[in-house]
Amino acid sequence: NSPLPTCSCNTSADGLHCTMMFRIAEAGPDREVAFPNDLPLQFTMTVINPPSRPHETEDWWKIWLWAGGQEPMASYAGVVPSWAVYGELGNITTMLVGNENRAGAISDIQLSFFPSVYGSTLQIDFHEPSGFNFDTCRPNAPLLRDDRTQGSQLILTNGDFRPGVLSTLSLSLVKLGDGGGPTRVSIHLFTDATMAKEVARRVNYLMGFRLPGRLTATSQRLWSLSVVQHYSKLKHDSVSPLLPCHSGQISRWETFIQLSRFALEGDSLTLRNVAPFGEQPFEITFDSEYQPTLDMCTGKDGGINEEQGEWLCSEILRVGVSTATLLRNSVGTPLGLSLKLEATPLKYIRNQALAKKAVTSEEYGKRNMSMEPDRRYRLRVWLRPSTATTSWRLETQDETGFISNTNDGITASQTAVPIMSLAVVSAVPRNPPQAAVRVRVTIKRGLDQVVFPKLQLLLPYGFAPNGVEPINGSRMLLSLDMDAGEGSMNSPEGQSFNTRVTTPYATNKDARWFVLAKTVVVDVISGVQTEKVVGWGQAEGFGVAPCPVTLNFGSVPELTAWLALSFYIPKIAGGSFALITAPRTFDVLCPEGGQIQCQRFVPIADMPSFLLNLRQRTLNVTLVNGVIEGENLLYSFLLNVVNPAALTIVESWTLRILDKDFIVVDSHLNVYPPAFQKDLEMGNPSLSWLNPPQMGEVSTVSVEVSFKRRVKDMKAVLISLPENYRHDILHKNQLKNINKQFPVAIDLEWRIFPNLRWVRILVEVSASGTANIVPAGTYGWQFPVMVPLSTPFSTEWFVTLCMDYACTSPKHPNILSSFPVPNNEPQKPPQIFKVTGTTADAQPSGFCVVLAILLVLQYSYCSASQ
Repeated sequence: NSPLPTCSCNTSADGLHCTMMFRIAEAGPDREVAFPNDLPLQFTMTVINPPSRPHETEDWWKIWLWAGGQEPMASYAGVVPSWAVYGELGNITTMLVGNENRAGAISDIQLSFFPSVYGSTLQIDFHEPSGFNFDTCRPNAPLLRDDRTQGSQLILTNGDFRPGVLSTLSLSLVKLGDGGGPTRVSIHLFTDATMAKEVARRVNYLMGFRLPGRLTATSQRLWSLSVVQHYSKLKHDSVSPLLPCHSGQISRWETFIQLSRFALEGDSLTLRNVAPFGEQPFEITFDSEYQPTLDMCTGKDGGINEEQGEWLCSEILRVGVSTATLLRNSVGTPLGLSLKLEATPLKYIRNQALAKKAVTSEEYGKRNMSMEPDRRYRLRVWLRPSTATTSWRLETQDETGFISNTNDGITASQTAVPIMSLAVVSAVPRNPPQAAVRVRVTIKRGLDQVVFPKLQLLLPYGFAPNGVEPINGSRMLLSLDMDAGEGSMNSPEGQSFNTRVTTPYATNKDARWFVLAKTVVVDVISGVQTEKVVGWGQAEGFGVAPCPVTLNFGSVPELTAWLALSFYIPKIAGGSFALITAPRTFDVLCPEGGQIQCQRFVPIADMPSFLLNLRQRTLNVTLVNGVIEGENLLYSFLLNVVNPAALTIVESWTLRILDKDFIVVDSHLNVYPPAFQKDLEMGNPSLSWLNPPQMGEVSTVSVEVSFKRRVKDMKAVLISLPENYRHDILHKNQLKNINKQFPVAIDLEWRIFPNLRWVRILVEVSASGTANIVPAGTYGWQFPVMVPLSTPFSTEWFVTLCMDYACTSPKHPNILSSFPVPNNEPQKPPQIFKVTGTTADAQPSGFCVVLAILLVLQYSYCSASQ
């Protein structure tokens, strides 16, 4: 029955005071007792808090119980403290204002608000994302970071936060939270540093900034196309992977990225190359054969082989990309790329709970996951790099363009260097193995190349600077004196350098030469100096080709045979000595008689190792009286070779030509000897003249061969004459077989002499094609020979045992053996006929006419024979 309470307020100097009155009008049998003792009374009311907390003496609720009657009087009274009332912090804003905004970075935060009450101490709590840290935070003056600051809770003192006045806080060196996402912040304002009285607060403020997740880019590589082909096992290249990429050339940039916050289907992965103002950024290439790719490992991820550039993953899956768009700058340069991501099948997502939450949550737009957090992805992009020092900005953006992950552009790009021009030309047309050759290299500076103090040549495998031992399996560096070159590297002709190098044993598969321009970088702390390549180029070099050598001897058991050796070398090489080394089991001797300057080779201590090892089976022949043939000098001489009883190892002979300073200038390191005939036992063929030979006259020669045991499979004996010598056989009977035991052919003519440079004696062959066995014994043949008017370059004859009727040369492929035969018989000088008178008017005598006719007939017959 009681009426509704009444409320009245009045304003005084002390402020607003309000009173609520309840009139008790309860009907009952006993009007004097409305409420019995100990009856709890509860009131529910709606109030409006004051704008600020009242003074302590006024911050009480008071209640009186008045007794009714003619003169009301207070029967009971009581007081109770009021609840805490906090002032308002209005218009709160929080912003990331530092250069780095990714999760976990050290950055700057700006916070502003309008307080409704005064305070001097502020407590700020960043609840989400976790991981914020203010331990090293620096606030703007006059604020001070209090020692009670810990982790994500920041306490600031010495403030002056006035009611109704905008307060702005700048907080630097803040470690941002982990993971990324929306932020949840609470702010508390206190009257003083004791923090005993809180006067204003804002709890769980959710309208602040969204923290982008952290995008980490590691294991970055910038590879040229040749390096990509090398690691793809398409084309081997042992040098390019060790050098920086060339600017302006098609190249592949690769990096491995990880996100701290997921990316959903429809989101975009973007990358931009950022160059300093005025410099050229990298240009992204987006052709059909150079498409960007994004991969993930769905098998066992064993990490990255940094040396080989290989992802040790058992199964790699391509992340779907629906569209790829080039991002261009204001002048149209394609410096970036945006990839719109497709959903990744749920079975490949490791965090199934997060993926299901994303696909069912309105907050995430009910979208499937494309890239999940804390997982390695490989990004590959094709581009043309520049020489500028650039960086990469990588981000993921949601459908609205908000950045969900970023690296803040702190990923420094690998630098590219200019292409230098290099030309390598040898001074000789043929470059022998393991010899010193003079080389002229011409170098041009690359486009926009920085100044460099050091220039080096990277030689092919096996090459070495002259006088330096080559290192097996390694390329050697040759430093160039930039002040000693001819011309300028900035000119169209370039700068040329003359150098001398030692060639390898054999031609390399990779004969490229490289020029390296280097600068020296000094560590400011440790003082350690390192070299940095700031430009390089390459040129196809040259292979090695041996000295043309002809080596022939009778390779039969236990015979000290004559060895005929001839070769030619370039005049420019300056050859002075020839080193001839026999294989093991053979030996080589200087011939008796002193026709050549010959001695055993004794190496000098400072010679290269390959010469120091030539202490046995090596002769040193002084080169004199070489015959000039164009740009070459031709040499020929006879030595003695000691054949073994049996051939236990097959090796080659070597020839090295040394100049006057004992430097190898020409060589042949694999002179293969004639085949060893283990069943052929015989002596050296010999040559004699039945009458002393006279230049310009015909003399009869006798050639003898001695077999110690019978000979099988020999079908012919070929006798080859030296150059300028001609046989003078006018009738077959002039070719005589001295020993009638020699089985000459019967059913066909056994004397074959159509060529004036050789005669061939045929052996009887059976109907089955088998040659008659030649018994042991000494056999000889005689025939007339026209002695030349001048001594030829090579005077040795050759006796060749042929295995068919067609052999015409000691080099014929089907022979048993061929034997050089020295021709040391002194030759008389030609006769000189003096003219005593002239009888121009006399008639020729009959004898002169007959002589003239005979000469004509002989000339005709010789021409027909030739």
